[in-house]
Amino acid sequence: MNYYSSVLRHSNPLVGFIPSKSYNVFNVVRGYPCISKGLSSTHTSWTSKKRMDSSCGISSLHLDLLSSNNLTLKMLGQRGMKIYTRTGDRGTSATFTGTRHPKDHEIFEALGNIDELSAHIGLAREVGCARKHQYCEQLERIQCLLQDAASAIAQVQPLPSGGLSPEETSSDQSSPWPSSGVNASHIQELEAWIDEYSETLPPLRNFILPGGGEAGAGLHVTRAVCRRAERSLVALKPAYALDPNINKYINRLSDFLFTIARYASIADNCKEVIYINPAKPKKAPPCAESQKLTDA
Repeated sequence: MNYYSSVLRHSNPLVGFIPSKSYNVFNVVRGYPCISKGLSSTHTSWTSKKRMDSSCGISSLHLDLLSSNNLTLKMLGQRGMKIYTRTGDRGTSATFTGTRHPKDHEIFEALGNIDELSAHIGLAREVGCARKHQYCEQLERIQCLLQDAASAIAQVQPLPSGGLSPEETSSDQSSPWPSSGVNASHIQELEAWIDEYSETLPPLRNFILPGGGEAGAGLHVTRAVCRRAERSLVALKPAYALDPNINKYINRLSDFLFTIARYASIADNCKEVIYINPAKPKKAPPCAESQKLTDA
């Protein structure tokens, strides 16, 4: 499995150290790679020459290490650049640190789950946009932050034996984890969105089953994938230094996805599917009564 690295943050360019003897240094201008002629360094660097004011504010590069002596940056879809490299045909892949691991390694498990989560969010966003739901731009912003988080996960280093866990280490520049771009303000942003949508919803008095229309059901699937991504991040915690804000953000994200799943169901005039105790002798109706959004 290859990984994606979100780089190009205007105020915080990402620098990746690669154990490589021969490589080119690429800069990116408006999202397109170009070789920086005459540069020679012990590290590769990518920067954005223009601030991007979209909801993402980032661009993505697809990286793969072709050999120990060569680093190739591939911009997907660019003419003359191939998507396949054959370097992973034996079941291993490299992280941004240059270390190769089996593809079922816990780092790649976490990266794959984040990637799958973003894919489900993208599908849910398209369904929501077709119905003109207001959460579409928020989902796009979330996808961009997940890309940043994946970049940090691809750079994690093992914690030293007997070393401090991320929670026990100060969050200053000496922190052992790579910067993810996810901070407390992003977590608070999710919480504010949850509160805003919750004010428009009827009180939650029953256990909600996944369903309630196409948009709502898709968001429930996305929520479940988000929980799996969170579990894979927790699995990294004992051995690797990972920004704790990533775990917090993913945890809060599942709550947001649940909230907008309810919102989508009701906005689409679909019934929320509630849990009915199968042991009850009296047959209950399969769905909740019709509900409407309330004014915030």
